[in-house]
Amino acid sequence: MIKTKEIELYNQVWNTFGETAQICMLMEECGELIQASNKYLRYKNLNYIIQEIADVEIMIDQMKSQLKIGKDVELIKQKQHEKLERYIKRGKQNDK
Repeated sequence: MIKTKEIELYNQVWNTFGETAQICMLMEECGELIQASNKYLRYKNLNYIIQEIADVEIMIDQMKSQLKIGKDVELIKQKQHEKLERYIKRGKQNDK
């Protein structure tokens, strides 16, 4: 659950930079996580990936807060569960 102080900070950042800039920042952070994942595969160094996971999670929490979807935790969890089930199903099909 996102804390009240974090929501205030997300509001301040969102109001300062605007929706477009923050959505672009989310995309940028996701790209950096992709790069960090690649570096992890090459160097087995968790420092890169930990930093970028933190950045992406901050941006995701900000999006949940600002787009008012943070309260839909159950729906998000349900979608995550459905996707995990699909991944497992695909994996079993590939084993055949």
